[in-house]
Amino acid sequence: FRGRDVTIHLADDAIIQFNPAVSAHLVAPTSGPMAGFVITEANRTSVPENRRWIVVNAVAGLTLEGYVHLPTRDIGFNRGSTLLARRFALVARRIQVNESVIRVRPGD
Repeated sequence: FRGRDVTIHLADDAIIQFNPAVSAHLVAPTSGPMAGFVITEANRTSVPENRRWIVVNAVAGLTLEGYVHLPTRDIGFNRGSTLLARRFALVARRIQVNESVIRVRPGD
């Protein structure tokens, strides 16, 4: 699962979930209205029962370059997940890391 100049924009109660054996490399756009954002949300709900988890489950390799902006969502990195991030910022309501590896390295 690879993409350059990609923003995943979660509208309403949409979710994204990365499951085992997934290998993904996503790079945010460098220009335009979504410049720098690799994953964003539209739903700004403050109602707890309407919030949706973003889940990374034992993913073989997830590389993200850009901002992940999910201020009303929770994101969980579960057992065995590996996230490699470059030029990266993560904003979430709650971040949960369960036996995962998260590496952030500087951009070029």
